[in-house]
Amino acid sequence: MPVALVGSMRAQIFKSNLIKGITFRADRKSALGNPYAVPNERVRKQAVFDYGLWLIANLSEVNLEYLDPTIFSKLDIATYWRKTSCSQIKTEYMMLKKLYDESTIDSPLTILCWCEPLLCHVSEIIKCLEKQFIALQPNELK
Repeated sequence: MPVALVGSMRAQIFKSNLIKGITFRADRKSALGNPYAVPNERVRKQAVFDYGLWLIANLSEVNLEYLDPTIFSKLDIATYWRKTSCSQIKTEYMMLKKLYDESTIDSPLTILCWCEPLLCHVSEIIKCLEKQFIALQPNELK
């Protein structure tokens, strides 16, 4: 499935007619936003790596409603990140997965974030999508 990671969200939102296919916002206003602050480029790689651990843990969790991101990283939490429950993260991820599964070369999925073209947490989301990672739901374990 084709997935494009597009930078300059502001330009893409205001010029959405330039985007071909389906768009999905994954910045900090999204449940899939990166909770870790990136105050400088020295911590970016660590923030993306830690986000990947936190995302997989949230998608795999079936008993807890909330996983504190500080468990997975020593980095500061971003000021604009909103506290998000495991179920909110799973719901948004599964919506994105459905869009990913429906995407085609003629109608690709474009994931929007402010970071791009720099290393971005969306690369971790794309890894999950490409590996067909499924978010576990409590009723699936019975």
